[in-house]
Amino acid sequence: MRRSVSADVYEFTRARLIEANLVGWTDAYGRSGHGSTVERARVIRDIYEDAAPVPGVIINPQTRDFLDEIRALVHEAISKGRSDGG
Repeated sequence: MRRSVSADVYEFTRARLIEANLVGWTDAYGRSGHGSTVERARVIRDIYEDAAPVPGVIINPQTRDFLDEIRALVHEAISKGRSDGG
């Protein structure tokens, strides 16, 4: 079951953080010149905040969707583990 969860989380993370944000990563990489470090950091921070929002006291729809996806991913991995004899 642990392997199943790990593999699923890896794919989820890759899809959500990298593949869904290629434009943002390209934008961050392309920044240069005076002040580019601050701008690059802002773009990267925005990518992380969108891809993996940290739940706070008040849960916004984006964070709720993220948590629902994680919950479903873990539930599916547990179900697969049970059906595989784990």
